[in-house]
Amino acid sequence: MKEDEVEILDVMQKAIERANIDYPGIEGGRPRDLVRHSPEESRHLAVSALNGLHRAGFKIVKTSKHADSP
Repeated sequence: MKEDEVEILDVMQKAIERANIDYPGIEGGRPRDLVRHSPEESRHLAVSALNGLHRAGFKIVKTSKHADSP
């Protein structure tokens, strides 16, 4: 796996782990339970999502470093 793909997976994993905490009602429905997903489950979902995007012809490319990023 390329270094940029590992970074993408890390970012996706962290977003999935905290999705219900950081964005509990973002989809406009009822607020989600404030549950943090396990790192293992989050990594599995991130890999699955990334593979699905690749199979559908999408490519994720980092364009710049966000000012709030560590």
